[in-house]
Amino acid sequence: MKESLEFYDIKEKGKFPSTAWRIVEKTSGNRTRYFAVAPVPTDPGREAWRIVSKDFATANT
Repeated sequence: MKESLEFYDIKEKGKFPSTAWRIVEKTSGNRTRYFAVAPVPTDPGREAWRIVSKDFATANT
């Protein structure tokens, strides 16, 4: 079972916990960033992104 992570909803200006997240890897130039992405509970069409470490991303992929 995935651990609960806390995300920040910029539009609503508030934090929310979620266990329904996925890991996304984005590369820009020679730098790779890892994100946890979760749907915003107040608006199902939007997503909240949170930067995570490489170690966390590889452990939870």
